[in-house]
Amino acid sequence: MDAALELTVSGIKRIAAAGQLAIPVLNMARSQVKSRLGYREIADSCLRRLRALLPDRKIIGRQVLLLGYGTLGSRLATQLRDLGCRVDVVDTDLPALIDAAEHGFTTYRTAAQALAATRPFLIIGTTGEIALTDTDLSVLPDGVLLAPFATRDFSALTENAVHRAGAVQLPGVGMRFGLPGEKSVTLLGNGRSMNLFEADSIPSQGYDAYRAATLIVATALCADPGRIPAGLHTAPADTAITDAGLWEAYYDLYAAPGAGVGQAAAVPAPRATVRGRLERAAIVGYGVAGRLHTEILTALGATPAVIDPKHQDLPASLRTFPHQVSELPPAVAAGIDLWSVCCPTAEHLDVLRAILRHNPAARVLMEKPACRGHEIDAFSRLLANHPTARIIVNDQYRHSTTLPAFTSLIAALEPGAPIGKVSVLFTKDRRPDSASGRFIDRDYGVLGYEWLHMLAVTRGILPTPTWEHYLALDPATTTTEPQYDPALFVAALTERADLPRPGAAGTLRLELTSSILGPGQADDDAPAPRPPWRQGLRAADDRYRHVTVHAGRTRFTLHLEPVTAPGGWQLERNHHRITAVRDGAVVHDEVLADSPLETSVRHAAAALFAEAAPPAPDLEPLRRIARLANVLRERAPDAFTAPDASRTSA
Repeated sequence: MDAALELTVSGIKRIAAAGQLAIPVLNMARSQVKSRLGYREIADSCLRRLRALLPDRKIIGRQVLLLGYGTLGSRLATQLRDLGCRVDVVDTDLPALIDAAEHGFTTYRTAAQALAATRPFLIIGTTGEIALTDTDLSVLPDGVLLAPFATRDFSALTENAVHRAGAVQLPGVGMRFGLPGEKSVTLLGNGRSMNLFEADSIPSQGYDAYRAATLIVATALCADPGRIPAGLHTAPADTAITDAGLWEAYYDLYAAPGAGVGQAAAVPAPRATVRGRLERAAIVGYGVAGRLHTEILTALGATPAVIDPKHQDLPASLRTFPHQVSELPPAVAAGIDLWSVCCPTAEHLDVLRAILRHNPAARVLMEKPACRGHEIDAFSRLLANHPTARIIVNDQYRHSTTLPAFTSLIAALEPGAPIGKVSVLFTKDRRPDSASGRFIDRDYGVLGYEWLHMLAVTRGILPTPTWEHYLALDPATTTTEPQYDPALFVAALTERADLPRPGAAGTLRLELTSSILGPGQADDDAPAPRPPWRQGLRAADDRYRHVTVHAGRTRFTLHLEPVTAPGGWQLERNHHRITAVRDGAVVHDEVLADSPLETSVRHAAAALFAEAAPPAPDLEPLRRIARLANVLRERAPDAFTAPDASRTSA
């Protein structure tokens, strides 16, 4: 190793403790660009994350104890005071403590002194050192909130095996710890820097100057590492940044009089969207769905561009933008014919707003669900305010060719017989995803994964009056069997309802079941051992999608891919099975090839470019899911800590 760059204060502390260095290390953590520009953005992200995690708490006027008055702490102290908080400061460094005192803050040399004199509702840690000792923990006020913006500040709590053993996870918030004397404290986040907890932290644009500075310094260091002596240095980094003209570029872009004014005139006008053709597509989010959309839209002749601020293995072969949609260069946005939104549901509404700011008449294809339950009204208002926009929420099973084939078989084998029962079972083992922090839906739990697909399938089978009756049904009147989970809200659910049958006596029993705890199994029959059936085609499937309809004397089954039947017989991907069993004998067994996702994306692309505008997205199934989620919260056991019901209000 010839040289190194260190970007963090905690790293600098570890390097300083290592003793004499044999190589030069440039200190970006204390560079002018990070101190003067970067930490303002960091402090802003810290305060925004704090407000986001405490949406229902009063903060203005409350007592806050701030541990550490360094580069970050001093900025946070000022922002909190500007917000109306009463801020006390603790720092063991006397020059920093004097600085805090001379800026009008009440100061203490130790946390123990501060806790003896005040009762803060919130304690913020920014020191990067052990800021609360075991003794301090014993005198914390009951119910106090701890906000770590540096990892080690509350490690006396988070790294203590006894404390951690009794901690209770608060999904999306943090952990609650019990303390002696029947007291408890809530640690916001996961013990590490809280502004990085389940968030993207600093906006890309807000941190680009520091990223650019890091590249400048790395380039200068690589050009001649031998010119800098061994040791820890800040001045060479500052000199390289200044010589490269970064400060001038930053000032001209953001701070100079008239900066940014008049630039919009040079941007091409958005393309008309009433007529046109698909030439350029933007895929927002490059996860599993984003990759599939990219393949399908490319096959349709589009030149794709990928937008993903999380840098999820962006493909080198495509044009990519590691930005938020709002930060996309206007000239690029103006050339997009179709936007494909495949990012997490929590980001859909903000992404759609950004797209429509770029082009109020944009064509947008959005993966389901359209938004979260508490955002439905805002989503509807956004559509109403942009009447020339064309927006389709992808509902792949509404366009699957297997559903019409299934209902046609029912009509052919049991003509005129009313349907007596419909069962829809969609299960998947999402535990590995949840353990890695992927695909976690705390708003809806199991309802947020497959339930919309299940409703699309149900809609394709039920008579229209029966379907409309179900949508309008109060979820409190149906029978539910939920399996509550402290991290995932509801991890498994069965809902049963008895619905009217138009033109027939009696009722139709509807049974919907979904689980994210593992693949389920429903009634199925072994197929004849001949192609296209094969054994050992792949490992055991981790998901199961099974639809059963009872009509007359016949049980009809639609087994959607992936298909594994009794005996270990499997079908290739995008192959589905339809069977009919009467009096114990199989009277129909058919394999159909269909890619529901490709079919639906192709249908959406055609509809978005058709002469007549597509209908507005149907949000009623999502509204029903939101109402059902609220019912499940009301029925939750007392010991279960559910997410705030207001977050999923319909």
